[in-house]
Amino acid sequence: ESSFQKIKFQGKNIHIFRQGVQNGQKLLFLHGFNYFIKIYASIINELVNSFDVLSIDLPGHGQSDAFEYYDLNLLMSCVQEVCTQMQFRDFIVVGHSMGGLLAVSIFQSNVFKQMNVTHCVALAPAGIATNLTIGSIFALLSIKIQKLTDEQLFQKCIDRIDKVGTEKFGPYKEILFTTFRDTVSIDKVKYVHRQHIMLTSMPWKLGHQYFVNADSKNLKLIFYLGDETIHTKKSVSFVQENLRHAQLVLKEGSHEGCIVTPKQVAKEILGLVQSK
Repeated sequence: ESSFQKIKFQGKNIHIFRQGVQNGQKLLFLHGFNYFIKIYASIINELVNSFDVLSIDLPGHGQSDAFEYYDLNLLMSCVQEVCTQMQFRDFIVVGHSMGGLLAVSIFQSNVFKQMNVTHCVALAPAGIATNLTIGSIFALLSIKIQKLTDEQLFQKCIDRIDKVGTEKFGPYKEILFTTFRDTVSIDKVKYVHRQHIMLTSMPWKLGHQYFVNADSKNLKLIFYLGDETIHTKKSVSFVQENLRHAQLVLKEGSHEGCIVTPKQVAKEILGLVQSK
């Protein structure tokens, strides 16, 4: 727990994690939509053996404070501020789902060039062809759903996550669901408000240019064949047609496949970093 701390961004508290190899290669890990650092404990626990790892509960997620509005610019500004305060530069950026889109955006961003982001690994990245299952079912929106209280909407989201949890997380399900429910239940209004805004404010299917701009031999994109959140076939087709240099990897598994195969993920990251 001592590896967790809070820092200020726009006057709000941002919950961060820092642990790993002292003076080692730095790695920034970014979580997916509605998730937070502790959901990725399996991966992070693997990565700290090889890297100096920094991770962030993005604005409105996990134990970080709520904001009035959320979009990709806010997330990028938050990451930039955290990295600046932590004197974190010359790093690899890795992200899952929304965090994958954010990682790719950071990798191609002029703002981050001075921080020297050396490599990028995006795990099931959003931004090309995303199907938002949990959020879109409940929030995109019928009149009936709009009349639900925050409490009722929150419970519907939790019920949905519990229902699909076994299929996605297998043996990790119980601990992950308990961690998720206990964390997001602390501030249900924050969770529902942020989710509602981000469903329409984020470039879930409109981030194509970020991927084109990020094209590099130091970019690795990993997609999962059983993914129902990311339209893998469309995403892969886009990558094959528009990116010349990036490494494209296909794996068996669901959208959360990275969480249940942490050693495999660490191996893919090390493979990219160590390749000449």
